[in-house]
Amino acid sequence: MDMVKLVRRFKNLLSGQEVRPALDGPSDACQTPDETAVDPVEAGCVENSSGEESSPAESLLVTEVSDAEPIVGDLFRRRFFTDSFPDTPCHYIAFIRYQDGTLRPVGYVHYTLKEQVALCGGLVIDNRQFRRLPRQFRLALHESGGIAEALLRESFWRLPENITTIWGHVGDLQSEKVCLRVGFERTREKYLLVVWRRDNLPDDERERLIDHVAAMTPF
Repeated sequence: MDMVKLVRRFKNLLSGQEVRPALDGPSDACQTPDETAVDPVEAGCVENSSGEESSPAESLLVTEVSDAEPIVGDLFRRRFFTDSFPDTPCHYIAFIRYQDGTLRPVGYVHYTLKEQVALCGGLVIDNRQFRRLPRQFRLALHESGGIAEALLRESFWRLPENITTIWGHVGDLQSEKVCLRVGFERTREKYLLVVWRRDNLPDDERERLIDHVAAMTPF
């Protein structure tokens, strides 16, 4: 299926929200099996095929979809060596938007929401699509942090306001570097990272949450 037809197929899945650059701000298996932590977004200009310049923020779209499996299911299964795919919300996909309007998925991350807790997992970047990008665009993405970093930052921003903590279970050192850059902190539990979205959360409540989420790992 050519990409124009594929875009039409999932066009109705997109949220339709205004495209914004990834925001600085404060996610499990924040592994990026498809691309290492230097996976390439946020600053600099890139040159398009017509020789004009555009910012990466105009070419990288992060959005929530209601059904991600038709779009990134093959990528997820290939990179995690699994036959399954997350079947509950929330699904966020990073798309490259080309000058002709074509969209191609380059990254995916999933969150499981439990009351005021968000469990982040399934982060994957499509290296094959990344390598097809114009060289200047790839350099700009790489120098600004990468697709995984932009995907995490923007998906954090889009999570419901009632979510007080975001958790990741990370055993890969390269992936941990990305997670720490976007606001995760280490906890007393090995591999368990957290983003505290409320600074005024009492220490005893933080300790209780660490125990609570640690009991659910790996997720």
